[in-house]
Amino acid sequence: MAGTFALFFFITVLLSARNGSLHTPALEGMSVGVFLYAGMIFAFCCRLEERINEQVASFLHRISDASFCIYLVHVFYTYLFGALGLTVKLFPCLISIPVISILNLALSYCTYLLLRRIPLFNQWLI
Repeated sequence: MAGTFALFFFITVLLSARNGSLHTPALEGMSVGVFLYAGMIFAFCCRLEERINEQVASFLHRISDASFCIYLVHVFYTYLFGALGLTVKLFPCLISIPVISILNLALSYCTYLLLRRIPLFNQWLI
């Protein structure tokens, strides 16, 4: 997994140096690199499954059940954070990115908990 990341990171550095500015296609959402990352994370989780305790398994199962709703609503919270001025530039990036990501996940999961109580959403979207 680290090798693939290193390869695509190296490609990004090389292309950025050649272009004179940040060049990110190797790391963008629909690239081969992201496809490979997803496959490796899936394989890692499959191997990890036998080694985790019940509490972690329960947490992962709940997040898995909510994943589609989280995927749909996280963009709303990302835009809301931007409108409120809560961006990664507010704090050092090593602090702000994890904090904003966890906050986004928590709010998106809370939205899931609310929407699953509405029959129409529970049946068709969640």
